[in-house]
Amino acid sequence: MIIDEKKSDGMAAKAVNETRPREYRSRPDTLSITGPILKFELANAAEKPATAETCYRKKQACYAKFRAAAASVPLEQTADGHLHLVTAIDCDSHEIVGSVSLYRRGDGAMLPLERALGGMVRLQPEIDSWRGRHVVEFSGLWADEIWRKTGLSEQLMLVAFAAAHRLRADKIVGFSHQHVLEFYGTVGLVPDFGLGQYDYPNADYVSTVVWGDPVAFLTLPVERRPMVKRFADCISFGQPILWRNFNERLALKP
Repeated sequence: MIIDEKKSDGMAAKAVNETRPREYRSRPDTLSITGPILKFELANAAEKPATAETCYRKKQACYAKFRAAAASVPLEQTADGHLHLVTAIDCDSHEIVGSVSLYRRGDGAMLPLERALGGMVRLQPEIDSWRGRHVVEFSGLWADEIWRKTGLSEQLMLVAFAAAHRLRADKIVGFSHQHVLEFYGTVGLVPDFGLGQYDYPNADYVSTVVWGDPVAFLTLPVERRPMVKRFADCISFGQPILWRNFNERLALKP
């Protein structure tokens, strides 16, 4: 959205302008160009089924473009209360424009990773080590086409890290293909090559188990840890997490 900061109603404009932070106050020779504000929320799929269905439908459409829809877990295969979603909502349109799923293990509920590869002997010791622990799996990251390569996916994953901390998880796991493995390293998910690599969801992809530390955030890059801690506090105290991917000021030509 483009906001013309040049005002014609003099005193009223000045009064509004003076209430803004100094760096955002208007000048007569500039335009402010700002992106839409997104709000991140943590939702329990069992309590908000419409949200879960919307996210699943949009995720399927997104994954179909990359021939990866088979990697998506159907909602009917998810145990009640074991699926949470971090959603990104456009504050103007109120549309969900991206999300990532958090699956909680326990009470007989299996993680998507177990469903996909549980029969692999090489993975069995790792799966056995989850017994008695609070393990969550990050899965199903997607963003609307217009939000790709804007930083939204990164923000969703960082908020998901904070959500896993809020849900008292002591380990995060995931399953990442070769095209995004480097990206996941920037948001705190470390590859475990010792567990093997797999052609999943099809032969076009080579996928690796990744893991993260939602307790002390030690797998996160050091510079990201304070932000994720703030996100966790916002979730705990019910405060909104808002994000705008750009806010620029352009000089007008005379």
